[in-house]
Amino acid sequence: MYLPRKILEADLSDFDLIGDERKAIHQYIMEFFKAFGTDQPKKGMYISGIFGAGKTYILACVANELAKQNIHPIFAYYPDLVRELKSSIGEGNLEDRVEELKNAEVLILDDFGGEAKSAFIRDEVLGPILQFRVLEKKLTFFSSNYKRASLKDSLQYESTQEEKTKAIRIHERIRELTEEFTLSEKPRV
Repeated sequence: MYLPRKILEADLSDFDLIGDERKAIHQYIMEFFKAFGTDQPKKGMYISGIFGAGKTYILACVANELAKQNIHPIFAYYPDLVRELKSSIGEGNLEDRVEELKNAEVLILDDFGGEAKSAFIRDEVLGPILQFRVLEKKLTFFSSNYKRASLKDSLQYESTQEEKTKAIRIHERIRELTEEFTLSEKPRV
């Protein structure tokens, strides 16, 4: 959903293995696929880093590898997804969209934190989706410019204790669903 065509061609065989960060990510992905479908599966990934570091490409490699195994993830550019979810309120199908995201075998949210801020989306849409995915142990992946620890601040819209608690709830669910990786430099061209 909402991705450029070149991402559809992303392949693990083209993965840039220059640098310790990329090697660690590649190793995790290989271990992930080795454990995939066993009774000891790996968690999804939370990849943060600078713009242009290749976060989307890496997650596209994962998505395309899953597709080769007949697993069809929902891969969504999160800011556009949020806009669509807001529009679906007026169309009367928000609940259908939320159920689709809850139940996706694999959910990949690209550019998490890049969306227009909305307490409603955080509390009434994202929170229930992530809670369901934690309870059902459903694979979930994220890319973001924010390190995972910084999410608590970016998800808090006011400096009240209630807002802090709501932001922490989302952060904790993401932490439960993912292993964190950071990319601090752009890939070699």
